[in-house]
Amino acid sequence: MKERHYIKDPVKPPFHSYQPPCSIPRLSKISKDQAMRIFHSNKWSERNVRNCHITDLREIFVDLLESSSLPKDFNQILFTNVVIDHADLTELAIKYKLHFQNCFFLQGLHFNHSSFPLVTISGYICGNLSLNKLNGNPIIVLQNLQVDQVYLEGGECIENFGISTTTIGRLTIANTKISGQVNLHDNVNILDGIWFDNLIVKRGILLWRCKVESYFRIYNVKCQGNIELLVCDLVSPLNTKSSSCIILSLNESKCYSRLNFKGLQFDKLDVGNTTVIGQLLFRLRQLKEKPDNKFDISPCLTITKSNTLGDDISIEEQLIVLHENFKKIPTATRQEEYCAYQLRETIERQNRKGISNKINHFVFKWCFGYLLIPKRIVLTMIGIILVFAFSYYLLSWLNLGCLNFSTGGSIFKDGKLIGLGRSLYFSVVTFSTLGYGDIYPIGTLKLLATLESFSGLVIVSIFAVSVARKLFRW
Repeated sequence: MKERHYIKDPVKPPFHSYQPPCSIPRLSKISKDQAMRIFHSNKWSERNVRNCHITDLREIFVDLLESSSLPKDFNQILFTNVVIDHADLTELAIKYKLHFQNCFFLQGLHFNHSSFPLVTISGYICGNLSLNKLNGNPIIVLQNLQVDQVYLEGGECIENFGISTTTIGRLTIANTKISGQVNLHDNVNILDGIWFDNLIVKRGILLWRCKVESYFRIYNVKCQGNIELLVCDLVSPLNTKSSSCIILSLNESKCYSRLNFKGLQFDKLDVGNTTVIGQLLFRLRQLKEKPDNKFDISPCLTITKSNTLGDDISIEEQLIVLHENFKKIPTATRQEEYCAYQLRETIERQNRKGISNKINHFVFKWCFGYLLIPKRIVLTMIGIILVFAFSYYLLSWLNLGCLNFSTGGSIFKDGKLIGLGRSLYFSVVTFSTLGYGDIYPIGTLKLLATLESFSGLVIVSIFAVSVARKLFRW
């Protein structure tokens, strides 16, 4: 009876299906017996299955692993320029090195619950490359490959995982231990995103000349080496959570979005020659210098305009802000940098759809500008005076209180329009705490006048501080 095998631990469907870089060649089909004769060749140079179409790769591997007549020097399985319909190698204990050169996998490639010493893959994979719960401390190398999704999850221990000159839809490495290094280099394009979750990496994580879009997550990663993002285009926002490394390096990278390193512990930071368009976020305790540890912060950074987060602040300014030096050095510049930083944080939190979020966005944006722009404080004064003047007029018209002259009579005795002007006059006098006494409130307007007087006292004080800071910068 023919063996029926089902893939364990199926992965989620891809976000997108990417077309192969070239047309899939039409090749003649090869049977498993023909493939076995190739592997039994006495010359190692002839043990290469090439230029053919394989219907079921698993059948060939099962017969190969059960064979007892292979040459003594047989140590690798090589496929070159092969089109493969089904490539399910789940639950196979493969003791040979695997090489797939320029191969086309039409329905994915699966190594779930398998073991092998080494696999190198180039070509095109339609669907998923799943490497779940691997055994045997394997080495995985992907080069010149295009694949929708790569899943490496739940392995006992992986020696090394490397990718070069490859386009991947989504890369997920989770719940495993890597005794060597995660190395992505030489034009690796991650179109949907990267997710590193619950990893232990001994030698470090390196991304060199890579481009990451959509999302980038580093969650629960314990890296005993360095996390290096060198000469990368970081288009996607990056978030970290409960992770650690020795050195965090962004040398010569371009950051187009928000990179949040608040959830990452590190001993040294290197952001030399980094171009920042979005934000780099850190916590204060991450940036406190130790006697034997200095941060490598280049003074020459390229800062450009952000079209989503407002005016940009350089990395040095953000680090100074997070050091809270504005509390120790009494300069207007440090205080303004802190307020601008808080403003950017608030805008990011409120940058969602919905009327309530838009209102909160506007309120926070206006309030966080008090210590920055005297003109905004003046506009706020005018707005408060007008609001209270109209409130006096409205409450008087509703008979909930009134404004009377000290000589007797209501301010509205000469008409409503004149009364509105007198309400505005009373609002100005009350807000400025002058208190001439020629007009006084009665009823509920007493409480309203008290509130306006207190508001005027606070805002005028803020205005005086703001103007003084602008005039007398240190």
